[in-house]
Amino acid sequence: SMMPHERDVHERTDALEHPFLQDQNLLSSPAYVLHILVSFSMSPEALRSLAEQSARLARTIEFRGFYHNDIQQTQRLLGQWHIAALIDPRPFRWGHVSQVPCFMLVRMDDGHVQVLSQVKGLVNLDTALDFMQRNTRDPWAQKDLIELLQKVRHES
Repeated sequence: SMMPHERDVHERTDALEHPFLQDQNLLSSPAYVLHILVSFSMSPEALRSLAEQSARLARTIEFRGFYHNDIQQTQRLLGQWHIAALIDPRPFRWGHVSQVPCFMLVRMDDGHVQVLSQVKGLVNLDTALDFMQRNTRDPWAQKDLIELLQKVRHES
């Protein structure tokens, strides 16, 4: 599904200090970070399902921008849907993401970002991770993905 509602959040420092924008990715370097990218064009059911799957891996689904560019409306919607989410346009830009949901594995090394793998479409997390693990050539990424897969399968 396309993303009609969201415009990029302006990357001002005050915006990045907003609770929606806490950086989950301040990990040791190099770090492998799984992003689960979504949009308000998706159904609440699909969003909730992905949010629940993500939480098993201590990840949070990410939107590109606020719903109709309105922070209050966004908080109200996510509250009604009982969904925890982040809002961060950066991973959408890194992966040139135009279709959601998109599962994206990124390698971050001293501020340098490399997109290693992307899986688009409404698949479950298990399927996306499995595909990435079988198709990545980076041995450290493979190791991380195997651990994530074990977590997903153990929790479900």
